[in-house]
Amino acid sequence: MSTDPGVQEGATGAVTTPKQGRVPWRKLFKLASVAALLLCVVIAVAVLLTQRRCARDREELGRSAKYLDRNGQKIRYDLSGQDHPGPTVVMLSGFVASLEQWHAAKELLSQSAPVLTYDRGGYGLSDPPSAFDAKAQADELADVARLSGVKLPLVVVGFSSSAFIARAFARQHPEQTGGLVFLDPTAPEDILSGSKRDHYDSRVLYERVPLVTMTKRLLGAQSPVHGGGGAPTPAEERAGKILNFPGHWWAAYREGAAMRESAEAAQLDWKQVKGPITLLSLAKADGPRHQLDLRFAEVSGATLLNPVGFTHGQVHSDPAFLPQLVDAVMGVVNKVRSQPNAR
Repeated sequence: MSTDPGVQEGATGAVTTPKQGRVPWRKLFKLASVAALLLCVVIAVAVLLTQRRCARDREELGRSAKYLDRNGQKIRYDLSGQDHPGPTVVMLSGFVASLEQWHAAKELLSQSAPVLTYDRGGYGLSDPPSAFDAKAQADELADVARLSGVKLPLVVVGFSSSAFIARAFARQHPEQTGGLVFLDPTAPEDILSGSKRDHYDSRVLYERVPLVTMTKRLLGAQSPVHGGGGAPTPAEERAGKILNFPGHWWAAYREGAAMRESAEAAQLDWKQVKGPITLLSLAKADGPRHQLDLRFAEVSGATLLNPVGFTHGQVHSDPAFLPQLVDAVMGVVNKVRSQPNAR
């Protein structure tokens, strides 16, 4: 019999050696199970901590907020510049944004006109509505416009995809529409036309991105809100806290899922709009988007402004762009004021 511990003798007396380096599959399964369990624990703890932080931030932000009760739906709003004559300028936030998006522009505009900003249903501190398409959001805006201090008619500023809401509002509530300003707007044709690949890309942008971003923020993989130098402003700090709210991103998903219905609701007979229209385009003069904006201005009768050197993400706080935005909006406001039925 062999005395070497690394050698074994078989039943027939043959000498065999054990196979080295092989891990039984049961051991691998146990390791994978433990790893999965630990991952679930980490995710659960991260989600719990995020929820607690969000609840604390929501309570803190809500102390100084003003709300409209819309048949049980609370809508956060900010109204300033009421001492000035109407019309009231309504600045609609873009996709996945709260009213803080327009803080810098509102500060400038409210020096000359009443300005209303609000969290569209489900965003920010506002309660979710029953529907998220542009038609429903246009009716929501009509109800918000009944606030005390809002001077009708409205000059509605639609930015990016919220241009759908501005167009749907003009279609459904022409009596409240004094004028329209479209800031680098998304065109309904971008949603309704195009190939199957275009439709798929739209779904990825408007539906899946909010869900992925919500998941990342729940797990603590947060992206900064403040992109410039120096310390963030109080408005940027509030916006950063709001972007951690899961409900905020869920509202974005719901709005994105209804984007096709919103594009259909934005189909408008421009003869309905009696007031002035301005299109503030950031498209490059030699690009296909510029041609689309030219056609839009021709069909709608809009005044086309095309400042160069700016991008879609600069319109909220760029000190070089904000004066141009204010001038464009006030140009429409002054035309409405000059009309005989202006109030």
